Amino acid sequence: MSPRAAVWLLLAAGVLAGPPVHAQTTRPDPPGPYVLDLRGATAGLPQAQTFYPEFPTGTRIPARGFGFDVGAHVYLFRLGAARVGVGANWLQIRGTAKTAGTTTSTSSDSTDSTTSTATTFPDVTTTARILAPQISFSFGTHDGWSYLSLGYDTGSVTAKGSGTPASSRESSGLTGYNAGGGARWFLAEHFGVGFDLRLHRLGGSGLFSLSAGVSVR
Repeated sequence: MSPRAAVWLLLAAGVLAGPPVHAQTTRPDPPGPYVLDLRGATAGLPQAQTFYPEFPTGTRIPARGFGFDVGAHVYLFRLGAARVGVGANWLQIRGTAKTAGTTTSTSSDSTDSTTSTATTFPDVTTTARILAPQISFSFGTHDGWSYLSLGYDTGSVTAKGSGTPASSRESSGLTGYNAGGGARWFLAEHFGVGFDLRLHRLGGSGLFSLSAGVSVR
């Protein structure tokens, strides 16, 4: 995924976030002063072979996983129409894949004897963990706001295959960036709901995530 694609995603997130959102009773106060998010999440998982052990040819690996996204943000000052904030999110996603059936290969030696070998495919589990510090630009009021944000990613990907012996590979110390946007609506002073759509570029792989859940302040 190129940097240009990340820019297009950021613009798309702005369209999704739309104009400043409002709760049932709008207050003129700005977004914030802080917020905590707890969301369910889904995201794509890396497909590059470098993240996985040496599996038999034809083994399926997970394309998508599910998990959670937790974050905390504080809002510091105005910059034009936007309220500037800083914070971080922790995203953890886990996906599994099974390959149906087995395959059989045959071979012959110099004595014209034939041998058959059955290949059993492992079940594969992939877990991605991402810490994503961000700077955000929020538009709206204390009762509800949309936002765009971008930041730095660091994390790891762990891939495990079933079998005896089990095989695994952990790719740690991965870095990259994230860009996206979303919105929050507060139904009461301390309780709201919201969503986030984001591109994570981690270790050379682009992962799209979507999360939705509750916000408190």
